[in-house]
Amino acid sequence: MAEKDKIAELEAKVKEMAAVLAAATEALTAQQSRVDPGLEAVKMLAQQSAPAENKNYNEVGPFTYPEGERVRPKPRLSRPTFFGGARQSDEMLTPLEVDLFNKIDSTRVSRGGTWKAEVRQNGSAQELWIDVPVKTLDDRINLPSLVAVLLELNGGEKAADPASLAQRVAELEAKLAAVA
Repeated sequence: MAEKDKIAELEAKVKEMAAVLAAATEALTAQQSRVDPGLEAVKMLAQQSAPAENKNYNEVGPFTYPEGERVRPKPRLSRPTFFGGARQSDEMLTPLEVDLFNKIDSTRVSRGGTWKAEVRQNGSAQELWIDVPVKTLDDRINLPSLVAVLLELNGGEKAADPASLAQRVAELEAKLAAVA
């Protein structure tokens, strides 16, 4: 008899648990039906389309150093900088371009005054303004690369001239050969 009583007792507990489970399922179903299905769909879509985390991503790209942003962070512009009237931002410049902009610390001219870099005081802050001919399409097409313009403004007209650079390299190689 003791076994029959235990079995009956267990069956009663199972029925009781089944009733609790059924009530919980019904309550959950009722709660879910009150939630906006459109909102739920948007949440699910956002979760599915979110990019996967990649802890080893080094943030390497055309506007970073080859080592990557985590290993060697890109320098930032030291002041508000304008080129041809357009404000420049760190994100759209290479590390070399940022370095060349930051290197200009005083007014400089090149190409007979056609190109001009000027450090202007704006209240308590300094701004760098580089004026080059950009009024017409021909002006913009005939303008060399930003790096070439900045090299020339930093080091004079011969600094960015390929023939002068090649001659300097040849002279340095000759000096190295004489020393060795």
